[in-house]
Amino acid sequence: MARLFLRSSFIWGAMLISKSSASPTYTNKFSVALPIPPELPILATYTPPSGNPVDFYEITITPFTKQLWPDLNATTLVGYNGMYPGPTIRATRGREIVLRLINKGDSTASLHLHGSATVAPFDGWASDTMVVGQFKDYYYPNFQESRTLWYHDHAHMVTASNVQKGQAGLYILDDPAEDYGLPTGKYDIPLVLASKQYNTTGALMPTSGGDTIDVNGQLWPYLDVEPRKYRFRILNGAASRQFQLQLYVGDTITDPVAFQVVASDSGYMTGPVQTTSLTISMGERYEIIVDFANYHNQTLKLRNALAGLDSETLGQAMQFRVGSNVTDDANNENVPSSLRNITFLERPITSSKNFTFAFTDSKWTINGETFSDVNNRVLHYVPRGTTEIWTLINGGPVVHPVHVHLVDMQIISRTKNGIAQPIQPYEAAGLKDIIFLGNSETIEVLAKYTPWDGLYMFHCHNLFHEDREMMAVFNVTALEGFNYTEKTRFIQPMDSRWPPKEYNGTNLTEVQDVTLPDFKSLEAYDDMDGLMDALDAFHAPSNSSRR
Repeated sequence: MARLFLRSSFIWGAMLISKSSASPTYTNKFSVALPIPPELPILATYTPPSGNPVDFYEITITPFTKQLWPDLNATTLVGYNGMYPGPTIRATRGREIVLRLINKGDSTASLHLHGSATVAPFDGWASDTMVVGQFKDYYYPNFQESRTLWYHDHAHMVTASNVQKGQAGLYILDDPAEDYGLPTGKYDIPLVLASKQYNTTGALMPTSGGDTIDVNGQLWPYLDVEPRKYRFRILNGAASRQFQLQLYVGDTITDPVAFQVVASDSGYMTGPVQTTSLTISMGERYEIIVDFANYHNQTLKLRNALAGLDSETLGQAMQFRVGSNVTDDANNENVPSSLRNITFLERPITSSKNFTFAFTDSKWTINGETFSDVNNRVLHYVPRGTTEIWTLINGGPVVHPVHVHLVDMQIISRTKNGIAQPIQPYEAAGLKDIIFLGNSETIEVLAKYTPWDGLYMFHCHNLFHEDREMMAVFNVTALEGFNYTEKTRFIQPMDSRWPPKEYNGTNLTEVQDVTLPDFKSLEAYDDMDGLMDALDAFHAPSNSSRR
């Protein structure tokens, strides 16, 4: 394995490492209950005379320890509010939020709300980092339709170590207009999967791959379920491992149990997709409905077929223990055959742009360029509101989950060595913000580069590849003749108006009376429908002579 260099401020720092030996044997499998992250409370709300209300949340990066192995030392981690996953943020469409991130950890930090169309200064630019003792306020719009997002570290060259140590959490955006009668409350469960490596004392190692699976931070947990339908929001939060998830009764590895996929990265699909196997790469989210009604008093295992179904480590993720009684039958009906009405984009007249992901000169690159090369890392200029085809090319045998900030993408073709490959039905039925680019594959994706102009990143979401420079920039450029008036422009991701600052405590009165009104005065997200309509009108065929 190629050597990796990770910058950090504790034991991980300044280390050249290679693949370590196997983690200690875990003898407590399926004996600890699945932990459910708590929801983060709203600390303040400002309701302006006009426009959307804005809520204030706060998260602190904090070291903590967790007893993973019962007979080894507690493992030192660094997470949001001293837990992993971090607390779940539950937001509502139409209510903006300001999230204050305070760095009391052990490394530089940045924060990316993955899946949100956020203006550039608050998108988590990899170089817009805060040191220990600083904080930054991030301003999020929540104008998109309902979806499962996640927030995680995005600091240049330390993202893998920060995320592996615990800096990741779920962010659920609810849209009251999208109520399909799916399971809610205690029947709506987050599952954050990861794989990591530990040494003989139980300490976390800065190693790619990993041979130990955790779900919601617990090694091989179990979950008690009732014999009814459940909704599972699955995030692959691993730094560098993809999973092929299958569900089996007991210890069998034949006849996998079918389930329905109802949502992907960008929210609900056009309708449910029934499958017995779900491939999920790093950073991807899928929401599935599992019906346990036919499995009274039985156990089921969630397995990873990519590691071999009979594997005692990477082949198993967690266990479900089905009870005999249903305590609440609400939202336990069949999933509707139609969900979101997605208007899939049409192919544009403009030609596509090619991006090749490859290992070049001992670095992971995109079109031969790296993020550190500030003079050459902007690989493409796309006019605001334009619909384009991007062709993603894998220049080697290693898979790359490609994440493009700002936009939702539609997969329109997949080939391997010139031969057409199938697009999985659960990929085709919705939109994505991560594209699983298999070895030697070429994938065409379609996206509309809207609503903002400015500089945005795209990169491999294998975080070890990202930290070794497989990240570049696209520039959504301003439109000449676009007559929509915007009070504030947000083009530069490191805008000097919103730098990290020294943290000296949070005064909620000041937040209520000053901070939130100041953000609202920017009018950043006040007229999303009007802005989107104006962009569509500008790019309408009848206006083609203006461009």
